[in-house]
Amino acid sequence: MKYVGMWEVAFDENNVAFPGLGNCHGIVYVNDDGLFAYHLAGTRKQYEIDAFAHFVTAHPHGGAAARGLYGYCPTNRFTGGDREHKAELKLIAAALNYNGKIYGYRWDIEQLGWGTTFVDVHFKPAFMSSIEKFEDIKESATNPSPADHKSAHLNPNAPSVAVNLDDVMVYALRTGTPTFFSAKEL
Repeated sequence: MKYVGMWEVAFDENNVAFPGLGNCHGIVYVNDDGLFAYHLAGTRKQYEIDAFAHFVTAHPHGGAAARGLYGYCPTNRFTGGDREHKAELKLIAAALNYNGKIYGYRWDIEQLGWGTTFVDVHFKPAFMSSIEKFEDIKESATNPSPADHKSAHLNPNAPSVAVNLDDVMVYALRTGTPTFFSAKEL
């Protein structure tokens, strides 16, 4: 399992989680080998999107057959609804040279009374996603798999290549009750 913090990119064969999507976009590119995740925080920057695409294409599992592109975010991220949500995901798809289906799921954190959200995505034995309230309690440690967990938070003049992270989130306390859902095609 990989906990994907803000501006981080990660690969895991089975499980990725986004602890703390308050106004961020949790993006998951799925292929036959697993899940590639990107925690897009704040305004999108093409060079960071390109760093995620480079992370996928340069990764040993990046060339497996594509299965889907998924985006998870609260409704406060896009005032224009699904149209804007899909537009942001299309930028990711273009950077990945992905022409398949795009899926999305959004929730209203204000209506739910949440400050932020924990999003959990599993791949095997079945593709499953859930959201739950998150209290933002997490712990970091030395990055146990630097090739599979990097940062796309770059200087605008830097090459669009994800950089190594010394420390990553290794634990997040889940205090909510998971609500499982199926993302819809956008």
